[in-house]
Amino acid sequence: MGYIEVGPNGEIALPQDVRDRLGLKPGDRVRIDVDAARHTAVLVPRPRRASDLFGFLPKPERPLSPEEIDDVIAQAAIDRATRA
Repeated sequence: MGYIEVGPNGEIALPQDVRDRLGLKPGDRVRIDVDAARHTAVLVPRPRRASDLFGFLPKPERPLSPEEIDDVIAQAAIDRATRA
């Protein structure tokens, strides 16, 4: 890690390797925790929310019935148990 420059309006640009290590993408939010006694600051990425995943998966070809959803969930549980 090296030093970064603080811009005239207080902005900083995080180096790519830091963004990669923290898993940060454009538009992500971080909290800055400051420890004044130690003169340090820690970047804390905002935890992902379930709503952030909206639209992540493609839409199914057709709507599934509640029974079909139950079957998919049951099959996923079986698959997970057999992998363990």
